[in-house]
Amino acid sequence: MDKKFFMDLSQDKNDSFTHSEMGKQAFWYDFIVSSQYRWHRRIALLLLFGLLFLTSKEKEYIGNMDIYLNMAFVLYLLLLIYLNVYILIPKLLAKSKIFLYILSLIFLAVFTFIIIMIFDQIFYEYKVVKNGKPAFSLVSLLHFTLSLNIILASTTAIKLFQNWLRTRENFYKMREINFQNELALLKNQISPHFLFNTLNNANILIEDNPKLASSLIVNLSELLRYQIYDCSEESIILRSDIQFFENFLSIESSRRDDFEYEILVTGEKPDILVPPLLFIPFIENAVKHNNNYEKAFVKVHFHLENTILHFTCMNSKAPIESTTLKGGIGLTNIRKRLELLYPDKYQLIIENKPSSFFVDLIVEL
Repeated sequence: MDKKFFMDLSQDKNDSFTHSEMGKQAFWYDFIVSSQYRWHRRIALLLLFGLLFLTSKEKEYIGNMDIYLNMAFVLYLLLLIYLNVYILIPKLLAKSKIFLYILSLIFLAVFTFIIIMIFDQIFYEYKVVKNGKPAFSLVSLLHFTLSLNIILASTTAIKLFQNWLRTRENFYKMREINFQNELALLKNQISPHFLFNTLNNANILIEDNPKLASSLIVNLSELLRYQIYDCSEESIILRSDIQFFENFLSIESSRRDDFEYEILVTGEKPDILVPPLLFIPFIENAVKHNNNYEKAFVKVHFHLENTILHFTCMNSKAPIESTTLKGGIGLTNIRKRLELLYPDKYQLIIENKPSSFFVDLIVEL
């Protein structure tokens, strides 16, 4: 890798921090996006519509009745806005059901117009100016439908803009983490010492066991190919990840005495796509911290059912050793990456026992 490569990576990292910090420093950005301002946004919306309806038109009803009915309409309008933002947009518009979304808005407008007509009939006696009881008019219905949908469309635009800002922020966070992953991968690529030992073992086995020596070299070649090429993609087939673990642990087994490993795959065929480097930190950790006084072992299990992937990894360790995920990208970045990739769709349990270390990860892909 040349100097320009690392300079480009550093520039990408600086860009991600720049965009992220710009977003965090701007109050308006936090006010629109951050969940901590959720109630502030709701109160601001309530005050805005309240002021608009209470000051933008002449008094229509006698006494306090005008205020009460206008307040009721503002609350009803807010109910429509939240129905649009939290149900119609995520359930219809976000799933490209545009026709059903537009149809729903028209239905809400017609329903609201009918409600207003009924209220005008009921409270006709309290009107300031009585010009005869209101009658249904197609022109009035079209005018009201257009006006109400303009209001709802404005809230839709704000919600879409908010989602765009959040997606943009997550993009830069993911780019920052990917940058850290790339640096970690470069740092943790197979060292010359490991390569020397593996090739030396293969050289010794050429005369005594040529078949095993050939298998060792093939495994090493596959491992290098995976680290150099496959991990540069946005997603890889789970089967490739499992094959990498098989090659990695096989080479490790050839280099050490009293080392056993097991990779168990159950459920459906592992042809589903997963992000690269998602499970490698756990395997690296298992290999680095399994120097037990008895026979060392690493046991890995993948179980795929529908879109639920269940991954477990157990390794032996010395009773006095405090095993931590210091290898690879580290536990903090693992959790951060899982949270960004699968928010509220994963469960990670890590148990550090006296003589073993256990990882249990469930992901809804």
